Amino acid sequence: MPGGHRDRVRARSAATPPSLRAGLRAVESDNFLLAITDRQHGGMVGCINTTQADPVAGRFYLGLAVAPEHQRKGYAWEAGILLLGYMFGERRYQKAQAYVHDFNEVSQAGMLAFGATLEGRLRRHDFFAGRYHDNLIFGLTAEEFFAAHGSTGPQVSG
Repeated sequence: MPGGHRDRVRARSAATPPSLRAGLRAVESDNFLLAITDRQHGGMVGCINTTQADPVAGRFYLGLAVAPEHQRKGYAWEAGILLLGYMFGERRYQKAQAYVHDFNEVSQAGMLAFGATLEGRLRRHDFFAGRYHDNLIFGLTAEEFFAAHGSTGPQVSG
């Protein structure tokens, strides 16, 4: 991603929550399911979500999917930066986790680009398409995210 684009995304994520399209209702928790849309045509190209958001523990799970015909165009990157910036910067969560199948090299690379660390492997965890698949567990702390993306986030005194 060009630096200028990242700077614009970072600036928006610091002050603005993810936008909800008309017709979607805001929820009272930090569990979101949001559409990723193409700005030019308005069509949905994917989705991003948070689940199991636990403000006491300070962690949440991140899910991200983009339709194959829209991959490698920056949609997942921008949506991820916006949502992670919001959850870490505005909602003050400390850790995001994501499960990625072992064969999904694009998503693995994406998690590493966000600044995440491979924390573990659940061997033979899911069965589909006639075989078992491992799930890789990625973790990303607020500090790692802000270090990778140039913002300091909320200041903690103590």
